[in-house]
Amino acid sequence: FQKKHARVIVLDLSYSMLARDVSPTRIDRVRFKLVDLLKSFKEGETGLICYAGDAFVISPLTNDPSTIVSMLPGLSPNIMPVPGSNPEIAIKLAVDLINRSGLNNGHIILVTDGIEKKSVSNLENLLGPNNLSILAVGTGEGSPINLPGGDFLKDKNGNIVIPKLNKKSLLKLSNIYNFTLVFMSMDDKDIEKIISSEDI
Repeated sequence: FQKKHARVIVLDLSYSMLARDVSPTRIDRVRFKLVDLLKSFKEGETGLICYAGDAFVISPLTNDPSTIVSMLPGLSPNIMPVPGSNPEIAIKLAVDLINRSGLNNGHIILVTDGIEKKSVSNLENLLGPNNLSILAVGTGEGSPINLPGGDFLKDKNGNIVIPKLNKKSLLKLSNIYNFTLVFMSMDDKDIEKIISSEDI
């Protein structure tokens, strides 16, 4: 007997995920971590959505997480057609996947290197009865973003962009909006915390 449970991983593929403050890059480390996370799911169904300026369903809900594991190597900010960071549209897609599964609630796991306060308040309205966990990757120091051509990402004024993970801000937001906040760790404590937060 399999417990009926739906979870959707929502993966940030904005250009900041190419930063190298986490070795070899944020997105590379995330891929390794997601393999471990997916292998730890023993019951229920799992889906995957990726987003930058727009969002796409990479995998609908499946009871075989290994199919999602096989997709991870090809996921990079370079494949996203619209630059930017729009987690709201990705969460809408995730909620829709869960609703279409026939369940009243599910678990949305947002993997990102930062989220604005405005976005979090919007997410609370979009989530409905679903649980939200945020797995945060990056450091407070940050690092430049290497683009495919070898140059660094710059802002409109020509300054090199250095994205930083603002842990204090995320902690404050997690207390206000009551979501599970997990900072990516070298061991399995982050995965264990995400699994324990599932309302099964």
